[in-house]
Amino acid sequence: MRRTEDWQRRVLSYASVIPEVAHAGRFVENTTGKATLRVTGDDRVAPAIEMMLSSFPMGRVCLNNFYVGDVIVAFDIQNFRWQSFGKADYKQEGKKPLEVRGPDGKFRELDASWRWFRIYREDPSDQYAAWSTHKAMLDLMEAWYVHQLADTAVATSRLAGAGILYMPNDEFVDIPVHDGGEPEPGSQAHFEQRLRGAMTDSLKNRGTSDAFVPLIMFGSSEYADGIRHILMERSDDAKGFGERMDSYRARYGGGVEIPAEVVTGMGDANHWAAWKVDQNTWQYYLLPLVQVAVDALIKNFVTPVAAELGSTANVSVEVDATAVIVKPDRTDAAIRLYTVGALRAEAALEAAGFDAIDKGPNADDPKNGGQSQPDGQVRMPSAGFRDSQGEPVGARNFQR
Repeated sequence: MRRTEDWQRRVLSYASVIPEVAHAGRFVENTTGKATLRVTGDDRVAPAIEMMLSSFPMGRVCLNNFYVGDVIVAFDIQNFRWQSFGKADYKQEGKKPLEVRGPDGKFRELDASWRWFRIYREDPSDQYAAWSTHKAMLDLMEAWYVHQLADTAVATSRLAGAGILYMPNDEFVDIPVHDGGEPEPGSQAHFEQRLRGAMTDSLKNRGTSDAFVPLIMFGSSEYADGIRHILMERSDDAKGFGERMDSYRARYGGGVEIPAEVVTGMGDANHWAAWKVDQNTWQYYLLPLVQVAVDALIKNFVTPVAAELGSTANVSVEVDATAVIVKPDRTDAAIRLYTVGALRAEAALEAAGFDAIDKGPNADDPKNGGQSQPDGQVRMPSAGFRDSQGEPVGARNFQR
């Protein structure tokens, strides 16, 4: 097992300072963490193993594999609890025992009550090395971060933001300052002292009067025109910076295993705020990350534990994504079909997210849509349309 490689350290450092990269990881962690693991294959041991897996940190595992493709998971046999260790939280050299970092920051060996194994994504060029799409995006993230720092520097720099106050020294009387003494009023040193105080005190305390009240200066009027405020010219404007940041977001969003809309902020905020995704997002982006963890679980934990419990069957693990995938909103279509009598009231309620027990006493009333007939059928209202034989559309019967 290898130490943390340089590219992994760099990826994790950018994930902590670039907001969009951090949000992408949070999206992966919170969506995959809602999935449930079901054990199948042998009813005698499946419930016990499934109980062990109930606290498996799927979200954290997928987060680490998303960023750096490598994570250690450990199961405490005595206390039935899981713990994950990212690349900065464990180390192993040669054949030495695995060491993990504790809350105090010190590395210690795991005791015998822990059963641990590695979950990683294989590098295409080295089956024992970890890999992630972020490895190929290091240059992009570095440039992104440098431009982000540059804009922050301009916004916070006194020189770039506030400029330079130019004053001719002819205005001041050259009065020397004695050691340990205060500058004499009217001297250049006295003015500089007051100016520095006005500039720095307002940064420490935004409520001070120096942040709002102009600095008063007395002097001859013949030198007043010589006082100038010089602002440093920026190489680009806010629009240019915004366009560059949009370019970084688009390139990053197109290169990682999540929908680009998550990075650019153009997706369905209602679903993602609840950490739910549609079927395609789960199938093509998130499930592959989860499957890496499931395959490692089956090989390194589920199969050995099942054998220890006396099972000879092929015990497997399935992923239940019911809590992750949002159902398509078919409310409008259900209402339209119900209105013309092509859908039962119970089915329309179910499509709108209600249960059959929620059905009201007037659900089959003619003014609400399909009209119940004595023969138990629903007759569609014609709505003025006729078919090719001249019969009113809706005269046909639809079996309830």
